[in-house]
Amino acid sequence: MVDQKDVEQYKALLQQYQIVAVERQRTELQVKEIESSLSELEQTNGKTYLSIGRVLVEKPKDEIKKELEEQKKELESKLETLKVKEEQLAKKLKELEKKFEPSESK
Repeated sequence: MVDQKDVEQYKALLQQYQIVAVERQRTELQVKEIESSLSELEQTNGKTYLSIGRVLVEKPKDEIKKELEEQKKELESKLETLKVKEEQLAKKLKELEKKFEPSESK
């Protein structure tokens, strides 16, 4: 039998799941942007610049590459954590959904 507590718990878990899923997607996009920047940086032979706010600052290519690779590594770590959290929440949601299914009594 489903009670109000189960319904509220399900709603809260669903909201958490949606927040984590959006954050995961946002993080994946950031990783792809960094990968694209690294690719462009490899093809660059002239001066390189780094955007700091609204200002472009000239910076050596290897320093920019190092910073981007560090950011990518941090984001990939965050991404793994988000994936695990998302899987855990999905599992809890499925367990609660089973409570909502009508029981078959014969």
